Amino acid sequence: MMKQYDKEFKLMIVDLLESGQSAKQVSEDYQLNANMIRRWRREHHSSKESFTGKGTPSLRKCFKIPGALPT
Repeated sequence: MMKQYDKEFKLMIVDLLESGQSAKQVSEDYQLNANMIRRWRREHHSSKESFTGKGTPSLRKCFKIPGALPT
């Protein structure tokens, strides 16, 4: 079964890339595939309706997200 990530998580990852962090570093920090997060960035820039799937919000709990509110 493939992992699904919610819209908020994907946007947070895209924001990290936009802030200057490399895809390699973000992928290592969050244990994600670098090509996948580059695709998320492309999708985000190509469409205002990016990341419309349901995702799995509970996956945020698997990662230490700086500044995240406790869930």
